[in-house]
Amino acid sequence: MSNIHFTPPSVKYNETKKACICNWGIECLQLKTYFDQQDHALSGYVNFRYSSTCDFKNSWNAMVNLFHIPKATRDDFERRFNLWKNNPKEHKQPQFQVARLHFPLQLVLGKTGVQKYGNAYSTPLTKEQADTLQCYPDRDLIRDGVMIYDPTLGDGQSQNMQKKHKGKKQFRVAPCASLRQVTELAATLQSNAPTPRTNMITIREATFDAAVDRQLLDEFEESENRTPEEWRRLLSRKDVELTNRDTVIANLQMEKESLIQQLEQARYALDEAKIANDKYRKKSKRAQSQYEAAVEEIKDGDDKTIKQFKQLLAESGGLSRLTIFNDRWHENHPTAAKLLWGYNNWEETKLYVDAFFEGEVDVADDPIHEITFLKDGSMKLPNLSPFEQCMLCRLYFHCFSQQQLIGLCFARHRTRIGQILKVWAPKWANIGDDLSHLDITADYLSKEVPNKNLELNRGKAVYPDGKDWHMGTKRNDTAVAKSTYSSKNDEDAFRSVCMSTATGLVFEPSPAFAGRAGERQIIRYMSSLGPLNANTEDWEDVALHDPWIPSEDDKFYTALDDALKPNEFDDILQEIMEKSPTLINGALDDGVLLTCSPNALLDGGMTFAEAESDNESDLDDQDNDNGDNQPRRGRDIFCLNDAFKSFDNMVACYEVDKDQRENGKRKRAPILTVETLKEQADKKLREGPNKSGKRKLRQLEVHQRLHLLYESGCLRKCALSFFLLATESDRLKLLSWMGSSYADNIQKPNLDDLPKIPLRYAKIPADYIVGADKGFTDIKWDMPNLNEEETPVKLQNSKTHRLSTEQIISEVPLTTCRATCETVFDRVQEEGIMHEKVPYWIIPYIPHGHAVAFGHANLFKPLRLPGKNSIVGDDYWDNKTDDPNNPYI
Repeated sequence: MSNIHFTPPSVKYNETKKACICNWGIECLQLKTYFDQQDHALSGYVNFRYSSTCDFKNSWNAMVNLFHIPKATRDDFERRFNLWKNNPKEHKQPQFQVARLHFPLQLVLGKTGVQKYGNAYSTPLTKEQADTLQCYPDRDLIRDGVMIYDPTLGDGQSQNMQKKHKGKKQFRVAPCASLRQVTELAATLQSNAPTPRTNMITIREATFDAAVDRQLLDEFEESENRTPEEWRRLLSRKDVELTNRDTVIANLQMEKESLIQQLEQARYALDEAKIANDKYRKKSKRAQSQYEAAVEEIKDGDDKTIKQFKQLLAESGGLSRLTIFNDRWHENHPTAAKLLWGYNNWEETKLYVDAFFEGEVDVADDPIHEITFLKDGSMKLPNLSPFEQCMLCRLYFHCFSQQQLIGLCFARHRTRIGQILKVWAPKWANIGDDLSHLDITADYLSKEVPNKNLELNRGKAVYPDGKDWHMGTKRNDTAVAKSTYSSKNDEDAFRSVCMSTATGLVFEPSPAFAGRAGERQIIRYMSSLGPLNANTEDWEDVALHDPWIPSEDDKFYTALDDALKPNEFDDILQEIMEKSPTLINGALDDGVLLTCSPNALLDGGMTFAEAESDNESDLDDQDNDNGDNQPRRGRDIFCLNDAFKSFDNMVACYEVDKDQRENGKRKRAPILTVETLKEQADKKLREGPNKSGKRKLRQLEVHQRLHLLYESGCLRKCALSFFLLATESDRLKLLSWMGSSYADNIQKPNLDDLPKIPLRYAKIPADYIVGADKGFTDIKWDMPNLNEEETPVKLQNSKTHRLSTEQIISEVPLTTCRATCETVFDRVQEEGIMHEKVPYWIIPYIPHGHAVAFGHANLFKPLRLPGKNSIVGDDYWDNKTDDPNNPYI
């Protein structure tokens, strides 16, 4: 191809009036003119209308990268589009053209029925379509960011199209043909006949000097004397040489184009970085000037006063945001961290939180050091930092689940506390899942079995147990009341089943179910996926091409999400507040009214049993008719003034409800049909750390950070630390396979070398028994691996029959080994949100607190230490280390 040259036709070119938006200059117009003359498939232009659709935005992004469209041009198109969008009668929709020759020829020939505008050149391709057309032979579609279709751009791709592609990657129709490729195609078309052979004698006489002349003449005479057979051998050798040279040239050209493309992308990224850097510099300079104008430096005398103030807070201060995040205050109150957040001391608290939320919080934040002193002499506290918001949520789960009390500690209104919980409760719930949903193996179970179990011949067993938590009645929400009734206790409750090992390590707790679900039904539900393994093949290099983004990926699904979204609940309360400002009085906490019916708003969520109790109500100490600030009791609620107020509230609620029904904004609670419940259950069953590659990567990286802290002696050894030590090899293999930086020094394994990741109860080895109580009788056929179960004898009538002495003695080994799983729930109830009786107004956060509680149950020391098969000695549990800074020496 290198000997073929293209002779461009003559054209009149004006840079300011060029038709195509590309950056090829006059070459684009010359090639386009030539193809027009030949009536070729690449002739003409493709017209595009600038819009906000997902398809166009993807095409536009590809053009910006490939044509290096200047920022000024991009901004001009966006400005004209906004003008047209706001006033289509006065302005025209922006349009531009792209010469068809910029698109690969195979792609143009494969596009049939092309419309006037570029719709067909915006519709994405599947991998199968691209391979069939062979339109992108020189590009790696899987890793090429320019070619990958982003369904979130612009208005976003429609749900129907996303369901049609079922999550598979799509690729853009991009004008990626290079100038060299198009020029060679035109040159090939232009060269229709071989160049006529030139007479050697003429060349000799006209151009060459005597020496070259003689050499060429000898070669010519030699060629005249060759036999046909010699000519054939010579031509064969030349063909081989030309073929090899063409291959080398083609490879070099491809390498050159790849390097040029990388260079262009790097230049484009550098330009964008420079622009962003300039903006940031200007913004920082402006903020600095504003800060210097508003803040006055503290003088020596003031500095001494502030130091005394901080010292006074550290020594004598009570619970507030200025004390509970202060190192000196915790030195004076060493047990505060245990009471507030459940960790042994303040340093351990910060280490755990830093490992859980690396990059999201700064555990060194202390609001007392961020006080701003203004020119007028007043002081201003900083906004709540991410670390403070994170620990506020942990305080809600562990210490007291009352938003008003927490609001008093942090000087924030109850509604602000609710907004923080909506953000951080899912994050903590996911951490709880990371700590409690563990991939146990037969190898690990054999290493941790206690000597007591070996003596009782129970070396291969795991232990399930269930518990009901009594909860407040919600009679004004019939759907909730029916589902929470527990026939086991004849009360409203929620229930869960926990699967633990012989040492008390929780490895598969079930979600929290309403009390109507039986224990065996929960076992059947948790086993319904069957002996299924996670698809680790799809997890390859997930850290590189699909990393974890906390702001987008930190989500925790519960069935309550389908009842009423928090923002919809807030909108309803806000609208009622505008019509009747005295209605919202604090009893209507965030998420209390699951169905948000007018009747529920009317009585404020109070039941008759609670109205007649002596317990203090949750009403705010404001807007009381008697003018005092004393909290009112339940028996004092139904007075004459409250009757009038209730009537006004009923009218206001009715008007809001009527308006929303007429406007189509009314959010109705879902009808709890069998199909609805099954859909919710199936969705929850597939949640958790093994849901996807990026979710599993998050769990494994948290585990590795904790493992390094445990082994360095910075954190106290616990049941989880032993598990992480015993499974380190499998964890590092998976991290290396996923492309994590925590396994850079580990050689990437083959797919066959990766450990299997069974889902839910399929992780229990087939040769292990399930040691359970009477409520789990005959669960063998529900287990994915058909594990044998061992349960105590169940009498047909416990009122008329009793177990014999021999039967009771025979069950001692089982009940002895099961003691650990019974004790696990005592550790779970260390979290304040799990204390019985659970109030109804924290129902929306029960699933989150439930997950946190089971995760933190593994941060205690094993209930029985691993026995003779253990990989550690007794000194391991003493936290001995050579590190002089170890806080546990």
